[in-house]
Amino acid sequence: MRRVQLATGPGGTGRTTGSALNPFALVTALDAGISPDTVDTAPASLDIPEGGGRVWHVTNAEGNGYGSMTLANATVDSVNTVYAQLI
Repeated sequence: MRRVQLATGPGGTGRTTGSALNPFALVTALDAGISPDTVDTAPASLDIPEGGGRVWHVTNAEGNGYGSMTLANATVDSVNTVYAQLI
């Protein structure tokens, strides 16, 4: 598991901005009845069409892919690509 220095914020030792928003997405998902045991793919990066020809390019902080994982594990490991698909 990756250790994170929360006091330093984004950068070389902190979580990325995307990771900081994951808890808010998690609460919204739980309120909508989505189980933390829901499994999704966890690629290293992901391109999500936004419309109007724009693409949201999402990456995980360390650039790693994880195969598939639960929403609970994506929260623990701060896997942005799982959260991007959830959103």
